[in-house]
Amino acid sequence: MLTLICGRISSGKTTEIIRRIGRRIENKQPSFLIVPDHVTYHFERRLCAELQLNGFIDVSVTSFNRFAGEITDYCGTNRKTFLDDCAKAMVMRACIASCEKELSVFRRAAHRKGFSERCGNMVSTLENCGYMPEDLTRVASELPEGVLKHKLTDMA
Repeated sequence: MLTLICGRISSGKTTEIIRRIGRRIENKQPSFLIVPDHVTYHFERRLCAELQLNGFIDVSVTSFNRFAGEITDYCGTNRKTFLDDCAKAMVMRACIASCEKELSVFRRAAHRKGFSERCGNMVSTLENCGYMPEDLTRVASELPEGVLKHKLTDMA
């Protein structure tokens, strides 16, 4: 059951909430309280102090943002996890190592310091501009034999 308690400042809303939660704890009924992000810890401490408890299990005090995250986790629509720069470089190194024998222009450069980071930056730039590997392959196939053609093929 959802209960909203509304009222003016200092009208006793918080006191009423704490009183009702205390009754629910005595009856071993779970309670779920949503408060602003910056007061979750403060409200948990206040509950313990005013109800003279050392802690509680049947009460969940959460913030709006955390509650939204729990809903998306429960519904299976998990938030995307993004890689940081270090992880991107590691993935890029692994990709380069797996196709190193197929590289032509970049084969020697693949072992140089910073190459994987540069490739990662280039891939990000191409993605941001809307280019896919197929686009690079298509353009490379239309070019005459030369360094640019081989670089595009290596990048694809």
